Order: sequence, then C-alpha cells, then structure tokens
Amino acid sequence: MKTVDFLALNKINEPFNEQFVKKVLGILETGQYLFGPHLTEFEKAFSRFCGVSGSVGVANGLDALTISLLAWKTQGLVFEGDEVLVPANSFIASALAVIESGLKPVFVEPNRLSYTIEANECEKHITPKTKVIMPVHLYGSICQMDEICDLAKTNNILVLEDCAQAHGAKLDGIAAGAWGDAGAFSFYPGKNLGGISDGGVIVSNDEGFLRKCRAIGNYGAEKKYAHKVAGLNSRMSEITAAFLEIKLQNYSIEVKKRRHQAGLYLNHIEDDIFTQKFMRDVGNDIKDRNVFHLFVVEHQLRESLIAHLSENKIESGIHYPMPIYRQEAFINYAPEKRTLSDEICRQVLSLPIGSHLDDEDIMRVCSVLNSFKFR
Repeated sequence: MKTVDFLALNKINEPFNEQFVKKVLGILETGQYLFGPHLTEFEKAFSRFCGVSGSVGVANGLDALTISLLAWKTQGLVFEGDEVLVPANSFIASALAVIESGLKPVFVEPNRLSYTIEANECEKHITPKTKVIMPVHLYGSICQMDEICDLAKTNNILVLEDCAQAHGAKLDGIAAGAWGDAGAFSFYPGKNLGGISDGGVIVSNDEGFLRKCRAIGNYGAEKKYAHKVAGLNSRMSEITAAFLEIKLQNYSIEVKKRRHQAGLYLNHIEDDIFTQKFMRDVGNDIKDRNVFHLFVVEHQLRESLIAHLSENKIESGIHYPMPIYRQEAFINYAPEKRTLSDEICRQVLSLPIGSHLDDEDIMRVCSVLNSFKFR
C-alpha cells in the first residue's frame, strides 16, 4: 500500500523542471541575479493576475506584511503603538509582522463556519488606536471583504490583506489582494503558487505606497546609497521570479485540480462531523472564493483520527494547533478563559490535497475516514 502524501513538491514541480533549468542557465549566463528582467516580468504578470496596478517582489510573506506596515508608518498613516486587528487562529507570521512594525496586535475571533474573520467581530475591537485590519484568507478561502472594507472605510482604517494562502481566490469577481489598501502574498514552496525558495509580493493600486515598499526592502534606498528610511534587506531573486513566472502560467490547472478533489471529499465523506461546515452551507457558490490551499475538517477525537489515518498510510497536518496568543511569544495578549479559537485549534485537521494526488488517492482517504469508529 503506497503512502498518500500530504505534500510532495518534487511531484508538483516535476512538469516545470525542463523550463526552469533553461531559465536558470540563462540567468547564469547573464550574471544578473537581482533586479533583473524576470522579476520585472513576474511583478507585471502577478499584478494582472490580481487585478491591481502594481506589485513589489520581496524575500518572503512575513516581509511582505511587515514592509507594508512600515511603509504606512513612513507615510504618516500609522504610528508606533497603533493597533492592528488580526485573526486569532492564523499562522503566527500575521501577528509577527505587527510586532516587528512596532504596532500592537489585537486578536479577533473567526466566524465558526468559515474560519475567517468578519466585519461584525472586528467592529467589537475598534478603538481610537485601531489603524489597520488584517483579514487573513485562511486555508484558501477569501474573507467577506465587501463588509470588512465598508467597516474600514467608515472608521478611516487601512486594510492589509494577508493573502498567503489564497492566490487567485475571488469574491464578486475581485481577487484576493485587490480589495484592501494592500495585499501581501507568500510563495513558500508549499503554497498553491509555491516558489523554489521563500518569496513574497506586495500588491496595491497606490504607486506611492509601492515605491516606499520597494525602498524599504532595499535597505531603505530609492536609489543607490541614498537611504531615506531605515530599511530591510528583502529582495526576490531572479531565480525565484523565473520559477514563479512558469508556475503562474500554469496556476489555473493546479486550482482546478484542488477544487475537483475538494468536491470528491465533500461528496464522499459520509459523516458531517468531518466536512467543512462553510462549504456544506453555501454549496457551489463558494467555488471562486476558495482555492483550497488546504482542505480542513474537524473532529473531537482528532488524535485518534490522525492515528487511524497514519495506520492506513495517509498523511495529514494541523493548521494550526494553537491560537497565536497561546504561543509564548504572545502570552501577554492571551485571554483569561478559553475561546472559540482554542476550540477550533483543538479539532482542525488538514487532509491531503493537490496536484501530486489523483482521484484514487482522494477516494482512499474518504474510505479510511468513513471507516473511523472512535466517534
């Protein structure tokens, strides 16, 4: 019995090997490893993909968030100690960017069905110090951005979308990253649009903001040796950009496969305890909204279920086992009593999904899930 891998990057990227090697040889021949034509072309292509006027390649997704916040500080829109609303159940990078920027994270509980934050819960946390809302399009599903943006506009608050898991997800035809004042993406190798190494992009329709971001990621210099602000070293390499150029051209195939596999899960997992509540409620209307970076289910006996899957050579993951404010680095922000995010983090389980799998693999996972008896 073969193992159903949770992730197999060698299989996912194998179709692109020949094209990539050719591009790398070209880069080696020119000797231009930074700020070259591949970065320029990828930034243009990714801007078109998101439906925005411009983008800036950086070293990783965390930097994309951090640099965005720092750029707003240099523009006098955000000040030291101001508050940023962040989901409690996201990956820690969302909140780390806030701390690294000298700002204060305020943790917001997600909607119980979608796992993403919504305007009504954000509104409860708004104070005179609230300057940014950071919606995270978790697991590949875009937040209810129309309502969040309306709330932000009413209260003169900036919106920074954390799009690390939702490349190409859309709401009402508008892509993740194009709703807010800025969007930050990660191209960590395991993402749907995964790079050959870490990588990130900032997208926006504000040209002045993007210029600030590019300068901050280049040691704070808009031109060589002229450092107007204290910046970072955060630049996307030509090799990373070249690889992402190829992957972006073929991205629709990856998403189509993931949506198909998600449909198999939803149609063949027998117990509603397992299936995504949000997907069950809204049915086909969710298709454009979700690119299924992860297919997440819940179970009260998660550890027993993981063992059952493992015994049948099926890998799984947990995204995420602990709310950010329970991490030691953020313990000062933790509520006294257990919360909805605690409950979610105790029960969520990510199933294998992606182009490294075929229908037979997904159906085998469904069969093993349906045979789980410890309920």
